[in-house]
Amino acid sequence: MKMILRLWVGSLLVLLAGCAHEAEQMRSPFFRQRTLTNSSGERTCALHGTPLVTTNGFALSLRITTGGLNPDYVHIASWYPNHVGFGASLRRSQDYDEPTSVVCCPQCDAECERAWELYLSQNRKGEK
Repeated sequence: MKMILRLWVGSLLVLLAGCAHEAEQMRSPFFRQRTLTNSSGERTCALHGTPLVTTNGFALSLRITTGGLNPDYVHIASWYPNHVGFGASLRRSQDYDEPTSVVCCPQCDAECERAWELYLSQNRKGEK
């Protein structure tokens, strides 16, 4: 009986260890589906269920060459499926000066910005 119990507990531990993931390995559940279409045919955010908004924005200037995106930002932004996105901004700046149309979920965009600011503030405290 003890042998069966040990075998059962060992199997359970192996099963649970297989379910554990490092933070870098976790993927957003919105990796494949960012939007849903409701019964009236309107596209909505898969996370918030709110209708997507089309607004005027600015695209990254064609003359800019970037060295790549911060992998931490990419990971954080992946959890907010309809934020403004990479290569676009709602505010004009030196880097974002090409007028364009932007489709986004305002809640995703606001939450993504808050999460990124929180991440930056926590990492700045760790550096001091």
